[in-house]
Amino acid sequence: MKKITIMSLVMMAMLIIISCSKDDDVTDGNHGNDGGGGSPIVTVVINEDGTTSNRSTFSVIDEKNFYLDYIKYTIEEGHLIVSGYDQSGFKGVANIVDRITYGGDTYKVLKIGRFAFYDCTSLTSLNISNSIKSIGEWAFYYCPNLTSVTFGNSVTSIGECAFSLCSGLTSLTIPNSVTSIGKSAFHGCSGLTSVTIPPNMSRIESSTFSGCGGLTSVTIPKGITFIGGVAFSFCPRLTSIVIEATMPPTTLPSMCMYDLVTIYVPKKSLELYKNTSPWKDERFFTLKPIEEKER
Repeated sequence: MKKITIMSLVMMAMLIIISCSKDDDVTDGNHGNDGGGGSPIVTVVINEDGTTSNRSTFSVIDEKNFYLDYIKYTIEEGHLIVSGYDQSGFKGVANIVDRITYGGDTYKVLKIGRFAFYDCTSLTSLNISNSIKSIGEWAFYYCPNLTSVTFGNSVTSIGECAFSLCSGLTSLTIPNSVTSIGKSAFHGCSGLTSVTIPPNMSRIESSTFSGCGGLTSVTIPKGITFIGGVAFSFCPRLTSIVIEATMPPTTLPSMCMYDLVTIYVPKKSLELYKNTSPWKDERFFTLKPIEEKER
């Protein structure tokens, strides 16, 4: 009997270990690895009594909506979206978590919804988890005190006007996972002095960086095939744009509204640019080979 009991216990322990190893969720507020080399997974467990595994502030709105640290989460088709914030309680840093266990079920946080932090003047810093795949339109529109944004490594799309008028941002590195950015996404970010555009994008939509008065130079990766109208308009300090594409992107003369801008292109493609409309119209800019800028 003792042998059977001990063997049963061993088998039960092995089953538990195997079960846990198959599940990449991490509970009780601990950190794990998402398998992608990014930030650790953060899962917050909401207990039946309303307490949380990481001592976050929690309150129920209704059966599908709740606040966690004054950030509103909504259950939608088996996952969670960040859908708003408590205007009376939220201030400072917004830490978006990867997963939340609520009512006995664990939900992955996949999206920051439209207008989620619209006009949130108390937001100063944003940490987007690795689970987030998209940022909705107008999500952080007019957050003038937002000075720092850390993207997770799974974001693929940033919606129209998502960060418009975030005047506190000074630098921005958009992760390589991003393949699309909506119109006017960073319009009016007047404090932005540098921006890194990811290599997997093919389009820069109209007005994406218009009104970014602090920008002095921009490098457009080789995969870009389209640059929308007034994409860099009203950027008075922007004096140079490097375009790595060997084939001239489709664009409009109003891409940039200042004739002091020098556009650097691959030397082997210089003549092609000079013979392709609207790049050949040097009333709006001067074309030079990239190699000349690197000297």
